[in-house]
Amino acid sequence: MSVSLYCYLEVKDKKGKWHLVKTFGNKKFDDSPKDENEQEVSVGGEEYRTTNEWSPGLAWRDELYHGVYHGEFGTKGLPGDISPELFELIEGERLSALENWKKSKEEGKIWGSESWYEQENYHGRYAYAILKDMFAICEEKEKEWRKTTIDRIKKLREDGITKKLDWIIEKLSNPEKKQKAINEEKEEGDYEETLNYYLDEWLWEVISLYRETWMLKDLAEAYTGDDWFDSKNVRVIYHTY
Repeated sequence: MSVSLYCYLEVKDKKGKWHLVKTFGNKKFDDSPKDENEQEVSVGGEEYRTTNEWSPGLAWRDELYHGVYHGEFGTKGLPGDISPELFELIEGERLSALENWKKSKEEGKIWGSESWYEQENYHGRYAYAILKDMFAICEEKEKEWRKTTIDRIKKLREDGITKKLDWIIEKLSNPEKKQKAINEEKEEGDYEETLNYYLDEWLWEVISLYRETWMLKDLAEAYTGDDWFDSKNVRVIYHTY
């Protein structure tokens, strides 16, 4: 089953109070039905619809998936100083989900337990992290990629030289013995295949992680109107589904 990562953003003002980050999309460019948590506003004759929740992408989904359930990153549950607006929104989702579960039970379509929708359990599926710490993870991943790539290239080069030296030594020691020639084409193919993995696939994972993190920072900056808003004052509240 495919798993997606969803998150809310909060930003902290100079008084230490957290606020839910929202964006507004022009309804003319959005044919999707209105979500129950969305609100509609009119600005200058234009109709807009709020967006509160985002799905950053696959990179952070893979990085945080186990963290949500095993506490490997961030903090489990909702923060104690969560913004009233976001708390009300999540509570609305919980009560709506509970109501749907009860209807399913009445119809004989039971899945799960009612205890899952108790506030403590429902809120427990969330975790949160400071955006600055997420950037730190990006930097760690980049450093790991750089070191591993350089070490691997050195090892490949050394292995190639060692094989050739061993071949020469064996030839000099046993000139009458017929030796199998080194397969230069295979050596080159293995070298390129290894480099392609480190320079393409693994590097792209690092780039994707950075890109998704910067996307979240851009959303916070757009909401606050501050192009230099510090990532230590941005909180990501997330869950997987």
